[in-house]
Amino acid sequence: MEPTILEDNLIGIRQFHPGDAQLLFEAVQESAKELRLFMTWCPQGYSLKDCRTFLARCGSDWQKGKQYNFAIVDMRDQTLLGSVGLTRVDWVNRFANIGYWVRHSRTRLGIATTAARLIAAFGLKKLGLHRLEILIPGHNLASQRVAEKVGAKFEGVLRNRVILANKLHDTHLYSLIPADLAKYSP
Repeated sequence: MEPTILEDNLIGIRQFHPGDAQLLFEAVQESAKELRLFMTWCPQGYSLKDCRTFLARCGSDWQKGKQYNFAIVDMRDQTLLGSVGLTRVDWVNRFANIGYWVRHSRTRLGIATTAARLIAAFGLKKLGLHRLEILIPGHNLASQRVAEKVGAKFEGVLRNRVILANKLHDTHLYSLIPADLAKYSP
């Protein structure tokens, strides 16, 4: 299978491979405090073994069309900057969720916005999905700004939608359809 690599200027996304385990673990460790505020997959004690398990699932999930996870990389030196993916792919209704995070030392540089645009183009154009959803905890203002910069439309608040740090949180629902992405195509 030909690896998928998409890039826009200095930022790219590429399929994960097993050799990314240590690099991914280091990025997660650097960002763990922030990730735990907004992500359910990064509990206290997240380990290198957890990274390896995730990476082992990536290839299988990709082949089955279950989800498509990408490493976000700096195209100049291949530094692993974070991750972006399409999850909960629904082939009957042709939609999926977008998720993204960027390592703490590289936030506020437009990396998440670029990666989200690239994954949206992949989902809507290459996979032929009709809709992408971004569910964002209400207190994650930075991620909401990313969704808006990508061109996603705010659709509403989903009350008591996610449990983070043992507390219920509302989430904001954003969506992208092909027409929304047209002016932002990489």
